Amino acid sequence: MAWRDRFEGWSFSPVTWLVSLLVCAVTTATALWVGEQYAQQLVDRRESMVARDVVAAIERIIATVEREGARHVAPLAGKPCAEIGRPLRERESYIPYARAAAMVANDVIYCSSARGEIKVPLSWYFGDNTAAARHQRIVLVGRTPFREQAPALVLYLPSASQPSQGAVFVIDSTYLVDTLAHGKEFGAGTIALSVGEAMMDQDGTYRDAPTPIPLSTLARSSAYPLAVAVVASPAFSSELMRRYGLFVGAIGLLLGLLAVAGFLIVAAPKRLLLQAVRQGLRRREFHLAYQPIVAVRTRETIGVEAFLRWRHPRWGMIPPASFIETVESTAVIDDITRFVLHQAVNDMNRYCPTRALHVAVNVAPLNLRRKGFAAELAALQASMPAGSGLVVEITERHLLADHGAAMEAFDRLHHAGIRLAVDDFGTRNNNLDMIRNFPFDYLKIDRQFTQDVSPDGRALLRSIVAMAHHFRLVVIAEGIESEAQHALLAEVGVDCAQGYLYRRPASAREILGDGEVQETEAVVAA
Repeated sequence: MAWRDRFEGWSFSPVTWLVSLLVCAVTTATALWVGEQYAQQLVDRRESMVARDVVAAIERIIATVEREGARHVAPLAGKPCAEIGRPLRERESYIPYARAAAMVANDVIYCSSARGEIKVPLSWYFGDNTAAARHQRIVLVGRTPFREQAPALVLYLPSASQPSQGAVFVIDSTYLVDTLAHGKEFGAGTIALSVGEAMMDQDGTYRDAPTPIPLSTLARSSAYPLAVAVVASPAFSSELMRRYGLFVGAIGLLLGLLAVAGFLIVAAPKRLLLQAVRQGLRRREFHLAYQPIVAVRTRETIGVEAFLRWRHPRWGMIPPASFIETVESTAVIDDITRFVLHQAVNDMNRYCPTRALHVAVNVAPLNLRRKGFAAELAALQASMPAGSGLVVEITERHLLADHGAAMEAFDRLHHAGIRLAVDDFGTRNNNLDMIRNFPFDYLKIDRQFTQDVSPDGRALLRSIVAMAHHFRLVVIAEGIESEAQHALLAEVGVDCAQGYLYRRPASAREILGDGEVQETEAVVAA
């Protein structure tokens, strides 16, 4: 049985496992999404890098042609073709990347290094807007007047003194295609050069209509009217997505498992404790011990407080302070409170004190919010000896968060003859708002305010008593252990007190069997 109980203590509810699995799944899914986003950023960076590099390479090609053309060919502009034909052919060979060079006069190309004397309007390349071509311009064409299916990049260098004269250079597309195709070695799938509305891709395919490339990264030249669009290859993108998605996803799964494991490790002791409390209730390991309460003025015993005690068969006596704070935030507090209520009422009926007694029970706000709790208290109140009654003690401030529901519960308790008390005033969250807003009958002062017999301690205690009496509350002081403390209580006007000075906690037979007892208080307290 012991091993079974231990195993049950570590077991978790289906809801706990469902939440754990959900946390794990959400963490993993989030990590996968983060990995995919990071991989996409890497893809975008690679596309941008390739596009910028290709633009820079094409700029160098054009700049080289421009520089060498201006040096070797441009000085021949305007001279007769018969005079410059041979020099033009020779000087064209000095210009890298150029397939041909030609001279322009009056916006007409009249002399070519490849064809000799020709007559081709400049507008054949640059359209009707030949004036725009007089400024340094480039144009991407799919053919030349003398060669079909021969894409080329045409560069026009106008003369500075006579814009209608200048030089035209035809840059072979082979160099452009090689430059574009080089980007495929770095993960690019599609690379396209666009000049105006014309476009050419890494395979040398030319299109004279604007064809936007979806999901591409575009890099523009700052020196020439051209741009390069790059789309990563599917294989490169998939590899990055797989690599970083799985890597970050695995990290997310690990973090999720660690989070769940941490949660279960943290929750396990609490569940073990709650399981042990439930088993202790079933095995009758709990009992109540009582301590007398006296009137300060006469030292006459007028009541008792009942302490919850737990005698574990293996661990011995377990103080309530080690478990009650954990229990009172769970549904198990209902079982504990129910046990204390029924045990206190049973003790009252068993020993039948000669005088009417009241039993006060410390309850958590969770008890008051439970449906049917007020009716259960009323039924217990009715089962007590004639003239006896219950007192409900409240220690938490959370009542203020739901003032309407708490006030309704208090009204029902008062209507049933049950009194209300503020326990351990001055500690935790208790404050003036509770006393001012709720119809309490008693106020219990925590021991920390009765230990200090200095002038400052006396002044503070006196102010608390005055405030309580202002609200017509009976004041009970806890933790009285010396005559000096008792004298202090008498001096400041405390009504009742309890502590080792008067009597230590004892069994129900010893306390409730005393005919002098007139009031009993049973609370779940340390």
